[in-house]
Amino acid sequence: MTTTLHSINDGPVYTVSQLMADPKQITQPIMKFVEEWDLAKFLLRDGGANQGSVTFERDAAPLTEDGLETLAEFEEVPTTRMVGGQVVTELAETEGRALSISDDMRDFNKVGQVKKGIEQLKNAAVYNAAKKFRTLALAADIPEIPASAAWGDSGSAVIHDVFSAVESITGAEVPGHEDVEWDYEAEVMVAPRSIQGAMLQDEQVRSLYVGNIADQNPAYKGFQNFSFAGLRVVFPKFWFSDRILITKPGALGFYSDARKLHMEGPIDLRPTRETRYQLLRSRALGLDQTQAGAWITGIKD
Repeated sequence: MTTTLHSINDGPVYTVSQLMADPKQITQPIMKFVEEWDLAKFLLRDGGANQGSVTFERDAAPLTEDGLETLAEFEEVPTTRMVGGQVVTELAETEGRALSISDDMRDFNKVGQVKKGIEQLKNAAVYNAAKKFRTLALAADIPEIPASAAWGDSGSAVIHDVFSAVESITGAEVPGHEDVEWDYEAEVMVAPRSIQGAMLQDEQVRSLYVGNIADQNPAYKGFQNFSFAGLRVVFPKFWFSDRILITKPGALGFYSDARKLHMEGPIDLRPTRETRYQLLRSRALGLDQTQAGAWITGIKD
């Protein structure tokens, strides 16, 4: 009887040769993991494909320079001009890494090394993508709300800090119209996993807490989460340890793929006696509505 293997973790008995006989047994687990933990895809909207770069306007006003005007009969309709934002160009950087399986690993069935290589490549890809988003977000002038104190310390006020950040988003003013609010909303809070204990020790948080961290199904596959105070809390991999981002998915910016995430292989390289499986993607990120988010900084000493 033949047993079908769907990944390297299936079944107690398999060989490296069996895994390499069907490339999907190596490539699919990597692709699935990276896609499930794709933070940019979760937080940003799909900006479509690009040809190597994207150019956009950051924080462009939603109104023309002049509004409508009351007109007398036969009076000429006045014109107005569009109001632009800061012009920004982001390159779609091609990123990739190859997993190499040597002939010795195959012939001597070093399945532990193959499994370790797959796990490390999965984590490295997610780490690099998270780092790219973190770097971009830090440079984008998203409003910052200092925490009242490190969460869990004396004097901390978790709910007050969260509501202050939410107010920063929902109360963002339209440029040139300081007495008018934009229509941004706050829906998610992106937080480090290490802050869960400090959050749930806060009495106000406990009174508003909904869900069970241990068994609640994640709203987005790959992100274990719960909700309170009207916000969905997500804990991505490789997030900041000392700050939180509050926003609405799709509002802060966009991602644009020149080449979508994919894997190539097996590629047989005889001079070095190895077989390679290459993970590749070419993506640009753009944050074009920075007032649609807010940081809470200093949540951890």
